[in-house]
Amino acid sequence: MLKTKEEACETAKAPSAGGVRELLVIALPMVVSHACDTVMTFTDRVFLSRLGPDEMNAAMSGGLTCFMMMTFFMGLIGIIIAMVVNIFLASPMMSWIISAIGVLIFTGLTAYDVQKITRMGEQGIMDGGEAVIRKGAIMGALALYLDFINLFLMLLRLMGDRR
Repeated sequence: MLKTKEEACETAKAPSAGGVRELLVIALPMVVSHACDTVMTFTDRVFLSRLGPDEMNAAMSGGLTCFMMMTFFMGLIGIIIAMVVNIFLASPMMSWIISAIGVLIFTGLTAYDVQKITRMGEQGIMDGGEAVIRKGAIMGALALYLDFINLFLMLLRLMGDRR
């Protein structure tokens, strides 16, 4: 018996939402990422266990600095994306949340830039001549200037009266 096109469409089952396959498609990247993180942590601990306390302190400080900078940079990218989305949504609550998170991120970036400038002075990077000192001073001042301007703008958005 041959079925007509309409009968075939009616008897065909539509795939149901969910199921094990969809769960695996969603969960597999997270599982692989967590497994890679576990292997990386184990490898780091094996290598660092053979070092002395000075090397471990240096690795920890470097790792925290790298993590802090990546976190603040990703937060900055997230704020930019949220601001673009909020242009179309025009949500006052989202604007308030963006401003509050922006204050925290730019406060952290200001602290990071001050620490970076201090570290440059302590390590003697500024001893490379007058041109290097001038470039370092200009770049440090520009970074702090941008941090303060953006922090001020976020504070104005957070506490300002929107008339």
